[in-house]
Amino acid sequence: MPSRFVSCFSLVLALLLGCPTADDDAAGDDDMGDDDVGDDDGGDDDDDVSDDDTWWDDDTWSDDDACDDDGDWEAKIVRCDGEDLLSIDVAFGRLAPGDQYSVVLGHGFDLAGALVLHGPVSGIVYVEDTAIWIDTQSDDNWVGWSIATPGDITGDGHDDLAIGDPGLVIGGGVQVFAGPIVADLNTADAAARLRGDPASTGAGRAIAAGGDLDGDGHLDLLVGAEDGDRAYVVSGPVSGDVELVDATAVFHGQTGADAGCALAGAGDLDGDGQADMLVGADRYDGFANNIGAVYVLTGPLAGDLEGADAEALLLGEADNSKAGSAVSFAGDLDGDGRDEIVVGAPMHDDISINDGAAYVLYGPVSGTVDLGEADAVIRGATLAFRTGEEVSTAGDFDGDGLDDVLISSDTGGSYLFLDAVVGEMDVSAADRSFFCNLGAMSCGWQATGGHDLDGDGHDDILVSSSSGGPAQGPGWWQGAVYLFLGGP
Repeated sequence: MPSRFVSCFSLVLALLLGCPTADDDAAGDDDMGDDDVGDDDGGDDDDDVSDDDTWWDDDTWSDDDACDDDGDWEAKIVRCDGEDLLSIDVAFGRLAPGDQYSVVLGHGFDLAGALVLHGPVSGIVYVEDTAIWIDTQSDDNWVGWSIATPGDITGDGHDDLAIGDPGLVIGGGVQVFAGPIVADLNTADAAARLRGDPASTGAGRAIAAGGDLDGDGHLDLLVGAEDGDRAYVVSGPVSGDVELVDATAVFHGQTGADAGCALAGAGDLDGDGQADMLVGADRYDGFANNIGAVYVLTGPLAGDLEGADAEALLLGEADNSKAGSAVSFAGDLDGDGRDEIVVGAPMHDDISINDGAAYVLYGPVSGTVDLGEADAVIRGATLAFRTGEEVSTAGDFDGDGLDDVLISSDTGGSYLFLDAVVGEMDVSAADRSFFCNLGAMSCGWQATGGHDLDGDGHDDILVSSSSGGPAQGPGWWQGAVYLFLGGP
């Protein structure tokens, strides 16, 4: 989740806002608190993208208006009442009565909070008519840039929703709303407020499901505070006001590296049944400035931790690559019982400036690892393509029993790689691709998967666009979120 903008204007915003928000999606079983979101389309095109086949019937699907009914998706979530829909983050969660899946949209600026739509959803879905609105009543523009559905962290037997709120107190924080969510809510309804340390501002710009990282039998929540280069493991159950300085574990990264700008939990890299943790630090300085890095920490975790406590340190390939801007567990791609890692480096220069790269590493990993030597290296296609702006598990998209991985470019769409991907390639090698030429802003600035919204046995994918064409309201942000159902 992070500054996922496109066009010249978007790149300026990205520089101002810094590191992307965390990938709050987590690979693994529901009992580890997996909050991966999204649904994939059940298309029947099994050909490689390099053969000029795309997800839609036409080579490129375009839509001139966010509120038009046009495209090969299962559902298109829009706002057409003259106001903006800026879906900064997207997630799935079991937030409906009966633990049915819901779609969750993080939202900033005019609505500082989140929207919840209970499944099933299909066709054109108007949030002004159908969504439950959660208003954090915060005036911080970072609210909603990171949301997570970490499972039951309040201990009441129902899954919950966490919304990053860097304006909660001076040090930032998170608001937690207990499920099931059945009516509009505001900050007075929060079951817990995780309050940041004033000495380390910015907590809540990145949050993620943790699984059970401390081994106490309860699900945890990860909170990043990149301004202080910290990541917190908050052990459930939580209620009332919780001080992050009292968290079960606090990781301290390299000073000035923006450690905690991206997070992932609930994956199991070594197959020991214990959840592990990834901490992105996209301004990490190694052999050159801002190469970026990812700290890999294996559970159980407790106390104050630092870089020396990491099981592995994954290093970017070159200066200003900003590796670690996006991180995720990819699920088990090869069926060996261990989860894989996927890392985004959207500012990496390869054949052109900022074409970006994404890296897949098969677990377990240890020691210092050059991401250029990863098991799979997936590079962007053109200038400023920014491959790796978002990375995620896609769950088992095609129903073959193996997980799949989703890699996005905020100027070029989202790309699905089925099963075990190995070697060096560019995004044209993807098995599926999502292209949405929707006006000024790109489709794919948020894309994630890993849950089966419609119960057909195939995991699905959500894809967000920041603009769906001409502005419908006072600003540019008339975006849309698209649901694609998985299938063979």
